[in-house]
Order: sequence, then structure tokens, then C-alpha cells
Amino acid sequence: MKGMGSDRTALSLQGAWGIFLSTFYKDHPAHP
Repeated sequence: MKGMGSDRTALSLQGAWGIFLSTFYKDHPAHP
């Protein structure tokens, strides 16, 4: 139960971070 909760939190954090990074790089292209 505890592990499942941690995995869910990690997945949601990873998803939010992925959205943030994709949006950030879209607005501020760092790679050519």
C-alpha cells in the first residue's frame, strides 16, 4: 500500500515535470 502511494506520487510528479519541461523548452528553445 505504501509503495503504491509512493509510485503514484512519483508518476504524477514525473508527469507534471514532463509537462513543465516540454512547455519551458517550447517557450525557451535551448537546443538548436
